[in-house]
Parts: sequence; C-alpha cells; structure tokens
Amino acid sequence: MTIETSSDIFVQDIEGLGRLSWVRRPLPEALAFLGDIQAELIDSRDFAYSRIKAPDFLSLGSQSKESVLYGSSSSILTKEPLILTEASLSPEVLERCHLEGREYFVADRLYERVLESAKAEATKPPQQRTSLLLKKSGNIPTKRFGEEELTLFLFDDAAKEYGRILNDAGLHEISFPLELGSDYVSQRSRFLRQVYHGPIVKDSPYLSGVMAIIDAGFPITGLRK
Repeated sequence: MTIETSSDIFVQDIEGLGRLSWVRRPLPEALAFLGDIQAELIDSRDFAYSRIKAPDFLSLGSQSKESVLYGSSSSILTKEPLILTEASLSPEVLERCHLEGREYFVADRLYERVLESAKAEATKPPQQRTSLLLKKSGNIPTKRFGEEELTLFLFDDAAKEYGRILNDAGLHEISFPLELGSDYVSQRSRFLRQVYHGPIVKDSPYLSGVMAIIDAGFPITGLRK
C-alpha cells in the first residue's frame, strides 16, 4: 500500500519487509528524516526484495547502507553502515563534501580493519561475509545473480529471484562499475563511496547498474520493520 507520494518522498509498505521511505534530499537532511521516522538506511538485499515485491521501486534509484572503501592496495565492499558510524563523517562534513564534490576521506585504521576482515572472511560463502575484496568485473548476466560472488554478497537470498525480475523487465545483464582507476585512488589516500542502485532502464545495463557514488544528492531509502 502506498502511504505518501510527493516529489521528494515516496512511502510504501512492502509485504514481508516493512515500511519503505524513499527520500530525495541532501544526504544529511535525508538521514535526519529517516531518524525522525525511526527508519534505518536500507541494505542491498532488502532493496532488491522491495523491487521484487513492488514494481514501483524498479523505477527509483537509491543509495544503500553498503560502502566501498578505496586504498592503494585494494578496494573493499563492506556491509558496515560506515556513512552512519564513522565519526569523521559528521553531517557537516557530508554536506561540505556534497557541495564541493569531494571524496569522503577516512582514517587509515578504518581501512586496515575492514581490509583485514575481508581477507579473514575470504573462504566463507559470500552471503556470510561482511566485507568483500573487489575484483575487476564487467557486466553480470541477470540469470546468473544466484551464482556470482558479488551478487550473492549484495543480494543474499534474494539474488536469484531479483535477477529473474530484472531479466523479465528486459535487463539481461547489469553493470557493476565499483572499481576506480589506480592513479585516481593513489592520489587520494583512503576514502569511501556509497553504493547506489540505479533505476531500472530497459536495455541499459550501465544506467541500471550498481555503482559507487561521490555525490550525496542521490536518493536514499529507509526501512522501518
């Protein structure tokens, strides 16, 4: 059931999940709004599930709680909600980075901790890991979402069904441009970017893809279970 619709807020109850609030406002303001309604920043698995259950969400792009940490040695995809928990990323810092187009720089100790976690978990099934060392990859066929390491990590038990929904919507593959050029990363020390799920655009794997973004003006989605 759709509860509220406006130009910057869309609220809908999702069977088996809870109440979703899609918000298109500057990131600090959007996060404050989710706090006011006691909603948590959604993860990729639940966002995929919402698209399975509610086709309206196929047309809405959203940031999720996962981040990509970049450093000279490795790039790491993590399920930790670092945008919420890292003390150096205050609302003031997030707003300034958004206005100036700057990266979210983080402490070396944070990067090293998440890197060690990703290495320690490398032999576990993707669904059981909290962090994943990224490998260079192109497009992933949607029919293989239930088999690929990256999609299993992100979408967990919803991966296979989500892939089927996307395939039925005319998307036979999805782009995952999460890696950045080594020269760019080496010049900027350690920083993170938020994971963003693009709106589903038929026959457009890149626009519909999962990417790491610098601009905090992209929408976010909160979940209240």
